[in-house]
Amino acid sequence: VKSLIFFVPRLKAKIVEGKVIKLLVKVMQDSESSIRTNAVICCGRISGQLSPAVASQTLAQVLTAGLKDPFAPCRKAALQTLAACSTVFSDEE
Repeated sequence: VKSLIFFVPRLKAKIVEGKVIKLLVKVMQDSESSIRTNAVICCGRISGQLSPAVASQTLAQVLTAGLKDPFAPCRKAALQTLAACSTVFSDEE
């Protein structure tokens, strides 16, 4: 999951929005807590390379799952990602 941060800028937008995003959302249901935490961090770090609509939708899904996670570091990562990516969301969201 961590290596996606370095690969996403080199991938085509269609692949990122079609496959990588689906993978990250799916990883949020993994049984390993550290993988879920890294998925939250990765989504925040790659959100700048996504279109605003896709970034907003993906971050909303991942951050919602991260904030509900029973693993405290995952919840903390979700809060920090939300603070860092707050400009992605509109006032209504």
